[in-house]
Amino acid sequence: MYFYRHAPGIVMDERMRRVLASGQLAWGILLVLAGIGVFVRIPTALERLRELPAFQSAGAALFMKISFFLMGVILLGGGIKKIAAQYRIAKGGEAEPPQDTDA
Repeated sequence: MYFYRHAPGIVMDERMRRVLASGQLAWGILLVLAGIGVFVRIPTALERLRELPAFQSAGAALFMKISFFLMGVILLGGGIKKIAAQYRIAKGGEAEPPQDTDA
């Protein structure tokens, strides 16, 4: 959202800001739900994967479990971060702008 507000040549009215904000909020909620879905589905998915010959070793099962948990954490974290940014904007604050790494 920071980019759209500060990009030269792009003029946004209040209606366009609300549409973008509601879309970003919906995307954040979907990310959180997807992360929760990954955590709910981990046991079932691991059972089905263990039936395949390539995933019957303990190392492969551990790798798959870590991969699923990492994917769930990333989805949850991204969704929560997006929802928190939209909450800050709605409260009248500014979302954290991207850090400029050029020195």
